[in-house]
Amino acid sequence: MTDSADPYFIPRGTSEAERLELQHGYILACQGYYLHPDLPPLPAGARIADLATGTAIWLREVAAAKPTVECHGFDISDTMFPAPPALPANVTLHLADVKKPFDARWIGYFDVVHVRLLQAAMSTDDWGPVLRNITTLLKPGGWLQWMEDDRARAVRRPMRPVAPFGAAQASLASQPPAWRPLPQHKHMSNFTQALMPGDIPLALSQGYVKLDDLMADPQYGNLQQVACDGFVVDRMDDGGTLRKGWAAMSIHLVLGMVPGKDELVTKIAPGGIDEWAKKSSAEVEAGWHYVSQAAVFTGRKRLE
Repeated sequence: MTDSADPYFIPRGTSEAERLELQHGYILACQGYYLHPDLPPLPAGARIADLATGTAIWLREVAAAKPTVECHGFDISDTMFPAPPALPANVTLHLADVKKPFDARWIGYFDVVHVRLLQAAMSTDDWGPVLRNITTLLKPGGWLQWMEDDRARAVRRPMRPVAPFGAAQASLASQPPAWRPLPQHKHMSNFTQALMPGDIPLALSQGYVKLDDLMADPQYGNLQQVACDGFVVDRMDDGGTLRKGWAAMSIHLVLGMVPGKDELVTKIAPGGIDEWAKKSSAEVEAGWHYVSQAAVFTGRKRLE
């Protein structure tokens, strides 16, 4: 069942579950770890919580590699939970809203709490109170790991093969060059403001910009050993596979957000959303891609 207050902005279902699992792979390919190397190794019997777990893909993969670790996933909706027989034996999934107090049985229960990409459900004023609520799950000495990206302000970049040898010199001659740079990006660039007007990008970016400050703030996280590991979701060593995949996934994301929103479709794609998707996909094939900044924030609950 789904909580009536579910803030998720894309219809939950098989298509969105598949997109989330693609996104998971792209992020990990650039992040380079499941649990930050600063966190101590997990002993047998350690307890992990994964919040906003979605399909529980992160948790399932950790659990499969760490069969002696007790793993719990929490989400406001169970629509995308795998069926119990598909879960590792050490994984249990639960309904919970990170904006509401957790059941008493979970307070002070976990050695590690993992959070990823919660910003779409957050307003500017949510970050501190949600962080305070999340830290109640940690044992004294337990660790919080929270990953967010700044996709609301992702940079859109063209990428093409290098110019032919001698092209610059030839351009000074009277004859026109035999090649042309990529045309100005026209289709993929017009949806961010339509999807995220006004102050929404700022609200979404608060986690990325200020989460480490909030984690150290006694009013909210009151954590110690707070750190921020910044990286970009981008690769240049795989022949463009990740760049194309990440951009194509972004197109899929938009297609999942707009059904039934005629006014939004008009702003993004006056010629129709199918035409927009076709032309945006052609731009991806031509070399356009996204570079999203991201960060993993870590902190340790103080010993009491």
